[in-house]
Amino acid sequence: HVVAMTDLFEASGIHPPDAPLADRLRPGTLEEVVGQDHLLGEGGPIRRMVEAGRLGSMILWGPPGTGKTTIARLLAHAAGYQFQQISAVFSGVADLKKAFEAARMRRAAGQSTLLFFLSPTCPVCKTLLPVLKSAQAQERSWLRVVLASDGDEQEQRAFIRRENLDEFAYLLSAEVGMAYQIGKLPYAVLIDAQGKVASHGLINTREHLESLFEAKQLGVSSVQQFHAAHS
Repeated sequence: HVVAMTDLFEASGIHPPDAPLADRLRPGTLEEVVGQDHLLGEGGPIRRMVEAGRLGSMILWGPPGTGKTTIARLLAHAAGYQFQQISAVFSGVADLKKAFEAARMRRAAGQSTLLFFLSPTCPVCKTLLPVLKSAQAQERSWLRVVLASDGDEQEQRAFIRRENLDEFAYLLSAEVGMAYQIGKLPYAVLIDAQGKVASHGLINTREHLESLFEAKQLGVSSVQQFHAAHS
């Protein structure tokens, strides 16, 4: 079995000898970055975002060659994000549109599903419908919302018309509720792109729904577990 020399360098994490000096000296991990310990070090705000797997918007400012692009690339890699480099000098609107479309396609391919169990006779469920409509609109790049219920079909259809729920996929099945062992309403199950349950729990407020998304990001299974960890 013959392995190309460049493959050996890549496998060992070492840049080939003919790589530019800047590439050979560039840090390969956040731990290799020298300086900015108050941001990148243990307990720093950027470090905490990386550990949570969720980066916020930020601006890295400084002269050329101080590591801004390198840190951005390392942050994206550490948090599991795709890194897209755009030059403010050389890139135009067409380049931005291509980057946005590529991001949209990546998100669509990895879309999660929010399975929301409700009933036409549940008062709390009705108060949460505007929240679900807002989530459907604001999080559509990575999330689709599916409403689930059981009971009389005509009653369910009347409920859909009355509450203007045509924008949602609506699942009418007692078996699905039994499969997820739904005992109280309203209840939500967040399913990731691989079809695994990422988080679940009773949803009585907007905050509960947002906590469900946070629970998925932090790797805990339920809203209640999320609140217990942050109480």
